[in-house]
Amino acid sequence: MTIKEIAEMADVSIGTVDRALHHRSGVNKETEKKILEIVDKYGYQANPFARNLKLGKQYHLAILLPDFKSESMYWTLVSNGITKAEKELSSLSVTIDYYNFDRDSEKDFESKVEEMLASEPDGLLLAPVGEQQMKYLLNHKTLPPICMIDSAYPGFSPVSIIAQNPFRGGMIAGKMIHLLAGKNGSFLCVQVHPNAYNSSERAHGFHEEIKKWPGNTVFDEIVRDFGNLEEMLGRYPDILGVFITNSSTNMIGSCLQKMGRKDRTMVVGYDLVKKNKLGLEDGTIDCIISQRPSYQGYTGVYQLYKKVVLMQTPEENVEIPIDIFFRENLISTDE
Repeated sequence: MTIKEIAEMADVSIGTVDRALHHRSGVNKETEKKILEIVDKYGYQANPFARNLKLGKQYHLAILLPDFKSESMYWTLVSNGITKAEKELSSLSVTIDYYNFDRDSEKDFESKVEEMLASEPDGLLLAPVGEQQMKYLLNHKTLPPICMIDSAYPGFSPVSIIAQNPFRGGMIAGKMIHLLAGKNGSFLCVQVHPNAYNSSERAHGFHEEIKKWPGNTVFDEIVRDFGNLEEMLGRYPDILGVFITNSSTNMIGSCLQKMGRKDRTMVVGYDLVKKNKLGLEDGTIDCIISQRPSYQGYTGVYQLYKKVVLMQTPEENVEIPIDIFFRENLISTDE
Protein backbone atom coordinates (compact mmCIF):
# COMPACT_ATOMS: atom_id res chain seq x y z
CA MET A 1 0.00 0.00 0.00
CA THR A 2 1.05 3.61 -0.47
CA ILE A 3 1.15 6.28 2.25
CA LYS A 4 -1.99 7.83 0.78
CA GLU A 5 -3.91 4.54 0.94
CA ILE A 6 -2.77 3.90 4.52
CA ALA A 7 -3.86 7.42 5.51
CA GLU A 8 -7.31 6.89 4.01
CA MET A 9 -7.75 3.55 5.80
CA ALA A 10 -6.59 4.96 9.15
CA ASP A 11 -8.57 8.18 8.62
CA VAL A 12 -5.54 10.38 9.29
CA SER A 13 -3.35 12.74 7.27
CA ILE A 14 -0.49 11.64 5.03
CA GLY A 15 1.90 13.54 7.32
CA THR A 16 0.74 11.53 10.31
CA VAL A 17 1.37 8.27 8.46
CA ASP A 18 4.83 9.46 7.42
CA ARG A 19 5.75 10.35 11.01
CA ALA A 20 4.45 7.01 12.29
CA LEU A 21 6.39 5.02 9.68
CA HIS A 22 9.61 6.80 10.59
CA HIS A 23 8.92 6.78 14.34
CA ARG A 24 8.99 10.54 14.65
CA SER A 25 7.34 12.45 17.46
CA GLY A 26 3.93 14.08 17.27
CA VAL A 27 1.79 10.98 16.76
CA ASN A 28 -0.72 9.68 19.29
CA LYS A 29 0.29 6.20 20.47
CA GLU A 30 -3.12 4.71 19.61
CA THR A 31 -2.99 6.28 16.16
CA GLU A 32 0.56 5.02 15.61
CA LYS A 33 -0.49 1.52 16.67
CA LYS A 34 -3.43 1.61 14.24
CA ILE A 35 -1.19 2.72 11.37
CA LEU A 36 1.45 0.08 12.05
CA GLU A 37 -1.20 -2.65 12.27
CA ILE A 38 -2.42 -1.64 8.80
CA VAL A 39 1.15 -1.78 7.51
CA ASP A 40 1.70 -5.21 9.06
CA LYS A 41 -1.48 -6.52 7.48
CA TYR A 42 -1.29 -4.98 4.01
CA GLY A 43 2.36 -3.99 3.61
CA TYR A 44 3.87 -0.65 2.64
CA GLN A 45 5.55 0.22 -0.64
CA ALA A 46 7.53 3.44 -0.82
CA ASN A 47 7.18 5.67 -3.88
CA PRO A 48 10.76 5.83 -5.22
CA PHE A 49 9.82 8.38 -7.87
CA ALA A 50 8.50 10.85 -5.30
CA ARG A 51 11.56 10.33 -3.12
CA ASN A 52 13.98 10.86 -5.99
CA LEU A 53 12.01 13.85 -7.22
CA LYS A 54 12.59 15.51 -3.86
CA LEU A 55 16.29 14.78 -4.24
CA GLY A 56 16.30 16.38 -7.70
CA LYS A 57 17.39 13.18 -9.47
CA GLN A 58 17.41 13.21 -13.28
CA TYR A 59 16.93 10.04 -15.32
CA HIS A 60 18.80 9.63 -18.59
CA LEU A 61 17.62 7.11 -21.18
CA ALA A 62 19.76 6.23 -24.19
CA ILE A 63 18.42 5.31 -27.63
CA LEU A 64 20.73 3.12 -29.74
CA LEU A 65 19.17 2.70 -33.20
CA PRO A 66 20.15 2.82 -36.89
CA ASP A 67 20.10 6.20 -38.63
CA PHE A 68 16.50 7.38 -38.63
CA LYS A 69 16.51 8.16 -42.35
CA SER A 70 17.83 4.74 -43.38
CA GLU A 71 15.85 1.77 -44.71
CA SER A 72 13.17 3.82 -46.50
CA MET A 73 12.72 5.98 -43.38
CA TYR A 74 11.52 3.03 -41.29
CA TRP A 75 13.44 4.16 -38.22
CA THR A 76 11.86 7.60 -38.48
CA LEU A 77 8.53 5.93 -37.71
CA VAL A 78 10.11 4.37 -34.61
CA SER A 79 11.52 7.75 -33.58
CA ASN A 80 8.07 9.34 -33.84
CA GLY A 81 6.89 7.16 -30.98
CA ILE A 82 10.04 7.81 -28.96
CA THR A 83 9.61 11.56 -29.39
CA LYS A 84 5.99 11.37 -28.23
CA ALA A 85 7.00 9.54 -25.05
CA GLU A 86 9.91 11.94 -24.52
CA LYS A 87 7.56 14.94 -24.56
CA GLU A 88 5.18 13.29 -22.11
CA LEU A 89 7.97 12.40 -19.67
CA SER A 90 9.99 15.62 -19.95
CA SER A 91 8.28 17.10 -16.88
CA LEU A 92 9.04 13.97 -14.86
CA SER A 93 12.83 14.36 -14.75
CA VAL A 94 13.39 12.08 -17.76
CA THR A 95 15.72 13.04 -20.61
CA ILE A 96 16.57 11.06 -23.74
CA ASP A 97 19.83 10.97 -25.70
CA TYR A 98 20.10 9.51 -29.19
CA TYR A 99 23.00 7.43 -30.51
CA ASN A 100 22.28 6.66 -34.16
CA PHE A 101 24.65 4.50 -36.17
CA ASP A 102 25.25 3.27 -39.69
CA ARG A 103 23.85 -0.25 -39.71
CA ASP A 104 26.38 -1.38 -42.31
CA SER A 105 29.39 -0.13 -40.33
CA GLU A 106 30.48 -2.16 -37.30
CA LYS A 107 33.07 0.50 -36.53
CA ASP A 108 30.41 3.20 -36.34
CA PHE A 109 28.24 1.01 -34.13
CA GLU A 110 31.11 0.31 -31.75
CA SER A 111 31.93 4.01 -31.57
CA LYS A 112 28.33 4.89 -30.66
CA VAL A 113 28.24 2.14 -28.03
CA GLU A 114 31.34 3.54 -26.33
CA GLU A 115 29.94 7.07 -26.49
CA MET A 116 26.64 5.89 -25.07
CA LEU A 117 28.17 3.91 -22.20
CA ALA A 118 30.45 6.81 -21.31
CA SER A 119 27.34 8.88 -20.63
CA GLU A 120 26.26 6.32 -17.97
CA PRO A 121 22.57 6.15 -18.91
CA ASP A 122 19.97 4.78 -16.50
CA GLY A 123 18.33 2.72 -19.25
CA LEU A 124 18.92 1.70 -22.86
CA LEU A 125 16.44 1.23 -25.71
CA LEU A 126 17.85 -0.60 -28.73
CA ALA A 127 17.06 -2.74 -31.74
CA PRO A 128 19.33 -5.82 -32.06
CA VAL A 129 19.97 -5.36 -35.76
CA GLY A 130 22.95 -7.70 -36.12
CA GLU A 131 24.69 -10.56 -34.36
CA GLN A 132 28.17 -9.03 -34.35
CA GLN A 133 26.90 -5.71 -33.04
CA MET A 134 25.05 -7.40 -30.20
CA LYS A 135 28.04 -9.53 -29.28
CA TYR A 136 30.15 -6.38 -29.05
CA LEU A 137 27.61 -4.63 -26.83
CA LEU A 138 26.96 -7.57 -24.52
CA ASN A 139 30.68 -8.15 -24.07
CA HIS A 140 30.72 -5.09 -21.79
CA LYS A 141 30.54 -6.05 -18.12
CA THR A 142 28.45 -3.09 -16.99
CA LEU A 143 25.26 -2.33 -18.88
CA PRO A 144 22.14 -0.40 -17.92
CA PRO A 145 18.70 -2.05 -17.99
CA ILE A 146 17.92 -2.81 -21.65
CA CYS A 147 14.62 -2.77 -23.53
CA MET A 148 14.63 -4.27 -27.03
CA ILE A 149 12.32 -3.27 -29.85
CA ASP A 150 11.90 -4.55 -33.42
CA SER A 151 13.35 -7.97 -32.62
CA ALA A 152 14.40 -10.35 -29.88
CA TYR A 153 17.99 -11.58 -29.60
CA PRO A 154 18.42 -15.31 -28.84
CA GLY A 155 20.19 -16.06 -25.59
CA PHE A 156 19.70 -12.64 -24.02
CA SER A 157 16.86 -11.59 -21.73
CA PRO A 158 16.39 -7.82 -21.50
CA VAL A 159 13.95 -6.24 -19.05
CA SER A 160 11.42 -6.10 -21.89
CA ILE A 161 11.05 -7.11 -25.56
CA ILE A 162 8.60 -5.28 -27.82
CA ALA A 163 8.43 -7.04 -31.17
CA GLN A 164 6.44 -9.18 -33.55
CA ASN A 165 6.90 -12.91 -33.83
CA PRO A 166 9.02 -12.86 -37.02
CA PHE A 167 8.50 -16.53 -37.87
CA ARG A 168 4.74 -16.11 -37.80
CA GLY A 169 5.09 -12.92 -39.82
CA GLY A 170 6.96 -14.86 -42.50
CA MET A 171 4.27 -17.53 -42.49
CA ILE A 172 1.57 -14.90 -42.97
CA ALA A 173 3.58 -13.46 -45.88
CA GLY A 174 3.77 -16.92 -47.44
CA LYS A 175 0.06 -17.51 -46.99
CA MET A 176 -0.84 -14.12 -48.52
CA ILE A 177 1.48 -14.39 -51.52
CA HIS A 178 0.24 -17.90 -52.31
CA LEU A 179 -3.39 -16.76 -52.11
CA LEU A 180 -2.65 -13.77 -54.34
CA ALA A 181 -0.78 -15.90 -56.88
CA GLY A 182 -3.69 -18.33 -57.01
CA LYS A 183 -1.59 -21.33 -57.96
CA ASN A 184 1.51 -23.34 -57.11
CA GLY A 185 4.91 -22.56 -58.54
CA SER A 186 8.17 -20.82 -57.64
CA PHE A 187 8.62 -17.84 -55.34
CA LEU A 188 11.54 -15.62 -54.36
CA CYS A 189 12.52 -14.53 -50.83
CA VAL A 190 14.74 -11.43 -50.66
CA GLN A 191 16.73 -10.41 -47.58
CA VAL A 192 18.80 -7.27 -47.11
CA HIS A 193 20.10 -8.01 -43.60
CA PRO A 194 20.24 -11.81 -43.31
CA ASN A 195 22.30 -11.63 -40.10
CA ALA A 196 19.41 -9.95 -38.30
CA TYR A 197 17.39 -12.44 -36.26
CA ASN A 198 13.99 -11.09 -37.32
CA SER A 199 14.91 -11.11 -41.02
CA SER A 200 16.18 -14.70 -41.00
CA GLU A 201 13.14 -15.87 -39.01
CA ARG A 202 10.75 -14.18 -41.45
CA ALA A 203 12.50 -15.97 -44.30
CA HIS A 204 12.29 -19.26 -42.39
CA GLY A 205 8.58 -18.82 -41.77
CA PHE A 206 8.00 -17.95 -45.43
CA HIS A 207 9.77 -21.13 -46.55
CA GLU A 208 7.76 -23.26 -44.13
CA GLU A 209 4.43 -21.87 -45.33
CA ILE A 210 5.13 -21.95 -49.08
CA LYS A 211 6.43 -25.51 -48.95
CA LYS A 212 3.19 -26.76 -47.43
CA TRP A 213 1.84 -26.97 -50.97
CA PRO A 214 3.28 -29.67 -53.28
CA GLY A 215 5.10 -28.30 -56.28
CA ASN A 216 6.08 -25.00 -54.67
CA THR A 217 9.72 -23.87 -54.70
CA VAL A 218 11.40 -20.99 -52.87
CA PHE A 219 14.56 -19.29 -54.12
CA ASP A 220 16.62 -17.00 -51.88
CA GLU A 221 18.57 -13.85 -52.62
CA ILE A 222 20.54 -11.42 -50.46
CA VAL A 223 20.46 -7.91 -51.91
CA ARG A 224 23.18 -5.42 -51.00
CA ASP A 225 23.25 -3.42 -54.24
CA PHE A 226 19.84 -2.17 -55.35
CA GLY A 227 21.36 -0.95 -58.60
CA ASN A 228 21.45 -4.56 -59.86
CA LEU A 229 17.84 -5.54 -59.19
CA GLU A 230 16.98 -6.11 -62.86
CA GLU A 231 19.89 -8.52 -63.22
CA MET A 232 18.88 -10.36 -60.05
CA LEU A 233 15.18 -10.60 -60.95
CA GLY A 234 16.13 -11.60 -64.49
CA ARG A 235 17.51 -14.86 -63.10
CA TYR A 236 13.99 -15.84 -62.03
CA PRO A 237 11.71 -15.21 -65.04
CA ASP A 238 8.96 -17.58 -63.94
CA ILE A 239 8.44 -16.71 -60.27
CA LEU A 240 4.87 -16.07 -59.13
CA GLY A 241 5.81 -13.74 -56.30
CA VAL A 242 8.53 -12.01 -54.31
CA PHE A 243 8.65 -11.62 -50.52
CA ILE A 244 10.95 -8.92 -49.11
CA THR A 245 11.72 -9.27 -45.40
CA ASN A 246 12.21 -5.55 -44.71
CA SER A 247 11.05 -2.09 -45.80
CA SER A 248 12.75 -2.17 -49.24
CA THR A 249 9.63 -3.67 -50.84
CA ASN A 250 8.96 -0.61 -53.01
CA MET A 251 12.24 -1.05 -54.88
CA ILE A 252 11.42 -4.62 -55.91
CA GLY A 253 7.89 -3.71 -56.95
CA SER A 254 9.02 -0.73 -59.01
CA CYS A 255 11.69 -2.80 -60.74
CA LEU A 256 9.20 -5.52 -61.68
CA GLN A 257 6.90 -2.85 -63.08
CA LYS A 258 9.74 -1.42 -65.13
CA MET A 259 10.52 -4.89 -66.47
CA GLY A 260 6.89 -5.43 -67.48
CA ARG A 261 6.47 -8.35 -65.08
CA LYS A 262 4.44 -6.89 -62.22
CA ASP A 263 1.05 -8.07 -63.51
CA ARG A 264 2.13 -11.70 -63.16
CA THR A 265 4.36 -11.36 -60.09
CA MET A 266 2.90 -10.74 -56.63
CA VAL A 267 4.90 -8.53 -54.24
CA VAL A 268 4.57 -8.83 -50.46
CA GLY A 269 6.85 -7.12 -47.96
CA TYR A 270 7.26 -5.38 -44.66
CA ASP A 271 6.67 -1.95 -43.12
CA LEU A 272 4.22 0.77 -43.96
CA VAL A 273 6.77 3.46 -44.83
CA LYS A 274 5.73 6.22 -47.21
CA LYS A 275 7.21 4.61 -50.33
CA ASN A 276 5.50 1.32 -49.57
CA LYS A 277 2.19 3.11 -49.10
CA LEU A 278 2.64 4.65 -52.53
CA GLY A 279 3.46 1.19 -53.90
CA LEU A 280 0.19 -0.19 -52.52
CA GLU A 281 -1.69 2.72 -54.06
CA ASP A 282 -0.15 2.41 -57.53
CA GLY A 283 -0.23 -1.40 -57.61
CA THR A 284 3.50 -2.10 -57.60
CA ILE A 285 3.03 -3.71 -54.15
CA ASP A 286 0.20 -6.11 -53.36
CA CYS A 287 0.43 -6.52 -49.60
CA ILE A 288 2.40 -5.03 -46.69
CA ILE A 289 2.85 -6.43 -43.19
CA SER A 290 3.20 -3.70 -40.58
CA GLN A 291 4.71 -3.98 -37.11
CA ARG A 292 3.54 -0.69 -35.55
CA PRO A 293 6.98 0.95 -35.32
CA SER A 294 5.76 4.15 -33.66
CA TYR A 295 4.00 2.14 -30.96
CA GLN A 296 7.16 0.10 -30.41
CA GLY A 297 9.27 3.20 -29.82
CA TYR A 298 6.67 4.77 -27.54
CA THR A 299 6.10 1.64 -25.48
CA GLY A 300 9.82 0.92 -25.24
CA VAL A 301 10.48 4.26 -23.55
CA TYR A 302 7.66 3.68 -21.09
CA GLN A 303 8.91 0.19 -20.25
CA LEU A 304 12.26 1.70 -19.29
CA TYR A 305 10.49 4.45 -17.35
CA LYS A 306 8.61 1.79 -15.43
CA LYS A 307 11.85 -0.06 -14.65
CA VAL A 308 14.34 2.69 -13.81
CA VAL A 309 12.10 5.48 -12.51
CA LEU A 310 9.13 3.74 -10.89
CA MET A 311 11.24 0.70 -9.96
CA GLN A 312 8.46 -1.60 -11.11
CA THR A 313 8.67 -4.76 -13.21
CA PRO A 314 7.93 -4.14 -16.91
CA GLU A 315 6.15 -6.65 -19.13
CA GLU A 316 8.78 -9.15 -20.28
CA ASN A 317 7.28 -9.56 -23.72
CA VAL A 318 4.96 -7.16 -25.55
CA GLU A 319 4.05 -9.00 -28.75
CA ILE A 320 3.13 -6.76 -31.67
CA PRO A 321 0.13 -7.89 -33.77
CA ILE A 322 0.73 -8.83 -37.40
CA ASP A 323 -1.12 -6.09 -39.30
CA ILE A 324 -1.86 -6.73 -42.98
CA PHE A 325 -2.47 -3.89 -45.42
CA PHE A 326 -3.74 -3.70 -48.96
CA ARG A 327 -4.61 -0.69 -51.09
CA GLU A 328 -8.21 -0.91 -49.87
CA ASN A 329 -7.55 -0.46 -46.12
CA LEU A 330 -4.81 2.17 -46.18
CA ILE A 331 -7.30 4.84 -45.10
CA SER A 332 -7.47 3.30 -41.62
CA THR A 333 -3.74 3.06 -41.00
CA ASP A 334 -1.94 4.30 -37.92
CA GLU A 335 1.83 4.14 -38.29
